Amino acid sequence: MFFNRAITILAAACAAAWLAPAERASAVELTRFVEKDTISVMGEGVGPKEKWALVFLRKSGSISFWHDLAADPKMAVNLSGRGEGNSFALFQNRAEILLDHKDLTIFPGPADEFVLKEFSNVRAIISIKGPYTTPTGEYPGEELEKTGIRIPGHDMKANKRPRYETQFTVYPTGRVFIHHVMEVAGRPLEFRSNRLLLATAPAEKVQALNDVVNPQLKYVSPASWIMHAGSDPAYAANALLVMNLHRYPTDWLGQMMMFDSKRSGWTRSGFLVHGMRTVPVGKCVWNLMLQFEPSNLRAPETAAVHAADFLQPGKLSFTRGKGSAEVEDEQDEQMDGFAEGRGAYVVGADGKDSVEFKLDCGETARWCPAFEVRTWRRQAPTMIVIDGAKRVAGEHFIAHVENSTLKLLTLGVFSPGEHTIRIDAE
Repeated sequence: MFFNRAITILAAACAAAWLAPAERASAVELTRFVEKDTISVMGEGVGPKEKWALVFLRKSGSISFWHDLAADPKMAVNLSGRGEGNSFALFQNRAEILLDHKDLTIFPGPADEFVLKEFSNVRAIISIKGPYTTPTGEYPGEELEKTGIRIPGHDMKANKRPRYETQFTVYPTGRVFIHHVMEVAGRPLEFRSNRLLLATAPAEKVQALNDVVNPQLKYVSPASWIMHAGSDPAYAANALLVMNLHRYPTDWLGQMMMFDSKRSGWTRSGFLVHGMRTVPVGKCVWNLMLQFEPSNLRAPETAAVHAADFLQPGKLSFTRGKGSAEVEDEQDEQMDGFAEGRGAYVVGADGKDSVEFKLDCGETARWCPAFEVRTWRRQAPTMIVIDGAKRVAGEHFIAHVENSTLKLLTLGVFSPGEHTIRIDAE
């Protein structure tokens, strides 16, 4: 994998450096296919063997199919695990609550808003909104309220289903940034637990299909997932899930490992939040990063570098173009110029001049960082300058301008240390 090789090279370098990607057989790009209840996004990443497809379904409110197109071009093997409601979901939210003295399991139901909000060569943004549902589809109090029957001393209108809003920002580099919101309405909810999970098919099921599709294709078992304490990630053979922990007090958060292989044959692992806690009316927000790639992500050092890139973003400073870090972004948890919900560094420009800024990576290598330059009233650049060297669109970066915002994705690894990026107004 290009990233792992690049990290090894950069670790031996003394000075800050930017390493361009390895040679590719085709351009880094995204394609999409949209229907009423299905949104498919296909990508070709920075590595020569990185080709993948994600299929979002209205029914699950999430990613329901994940395919490694480099190894499985006919899309015969679904790497997503089974979720609730007899549907597949790679990213899952499952909660147990106590309502009217009864235990109840809730999870995102079919979406009532399901749109491809943004699409370009740089990224795709899928917005999915809807109500939480239950295994039976019923929610206490709803049917009784429709009849008009009133129970003395009890406000059944307070039993309102919580709603979810999930935004998936997909980059061709194989990173998906998840902005997940649970909105509690009516009255506070008493949680037994609330889990944010990554679910994949176990190796034996995948291999059974592979034996037909491609006998040479061997997947390492996702059952080798490892959980760590604190803010370390959950990781598996083919995917990594990282959650930003800055928003909530530490006593609200825990981590867990859970296997469902005996009951349903699917492997789940993820983060436990809201354990035994009453959550007030309002919105709970979580930002996560999902990284998938064909290389092996089980190695702790590999997973740790990817996780640190998300959890400990670099710092922006400006030298030209009256720029500033846009910290008042609703998806910027730490108000530091990095919008975790979209995985992008957000820069404000003056709309007239070129902009030049510095990215201090600290002690962490940065893999293909993305930037949003707001108030950009020029066309997308065909060339930028990184650390004094000219870099060409399509080879070293890709860019797109929409609604006076320049979206720019670099296609290389920034080593630890400080780097200068200049974008000229053309």
